[in-house]
Amino acid sequence: FLWLGNWDQEFFTWINNDLERNHLKHRFHWMEYVDDPGIFFGGSDVFLLSSREDPFPSVALESMKGYTPVIAFQDAGGIPEILTQDRGIIIPYGDCDKCVVAIETILNDEVKCHNIVTNAKKYVSLLTPRLYVEKLLEILIPTPICMKKLPPLKVSVIIPNYNYAQFIP
Repeated sequence: FLWLGNWDQEFFTWINNDLERNHLKHRFHWMEYVDDPGIFFGGSDVFLLSSREDPFPSVALESMKGYTPVIAFQDAGGIPEILTQDRGIIIPYGDCDKCVVAIETILNDEVKCHNIVTNAKKYVSLLTPRLYVEKLLEILIPTPICMKKLPPLKVSVIIPNYNYAQFIP
């Protein structure tokens, strides 16, 4: 298991304690933030998005782009709806037993794995920032809009949009 990115010291201590107690420390690797994590996705057998809330996890999209199959929890943000149509595996929220079954499926069923990574790669290759903005506008403004008539769009403010109200002054 590879943890890539920054972590909270209390969390680090807690996990390491559990790993030592269960003699699993040698199977868990900690790496700090890197600018281009693509090499790690490409070298992975599976990507488990264990987030409990993540509105649009670009890390999962990067994984899909690198032909790494993605597993995520249902009702844990925006990625489950992307993983439909055989682009990944969605498991019930917090169900560790189903998580193990999903990982074993990816590792043992070459046809299923191939279908998932092919469908996922095709999907993410069609994603563009412009398409993302168009989709947002469809949700925000229910009337038809021709994007070609809009001026070039620029982002001047970014507001966290999922369960972050407590952090906004």
